Amino acid sequence: AGFIANVITRSGGNDFHGTGYVYFKNEALNANEFQRNLAGLRRRKQREWQPGLVVTGPIRRDRLYFSAAVDY
Repeated sequence: AGFIANVITRSGGNDFHGTGYVYFKNEALNANEFQRNLAGLRRRKQREWQPGLVVTGPIRRDRLYFSAAVDY
């Protein structure tokens, strides 16, 4: 059993900002593992796709700000 917690403090701004990203893995982009290559085996099928989004902006101008992040 374990637990990991991340805490980030961000400063606010009076404009809305956002970032979108995608982290993906694909067997076409990865090399074969050493042991599988030695045995003459093909690369393993590996397809992983993790999109995410970060949005920040004001709630009350010059006073209160929000920051939200989603990682699927």
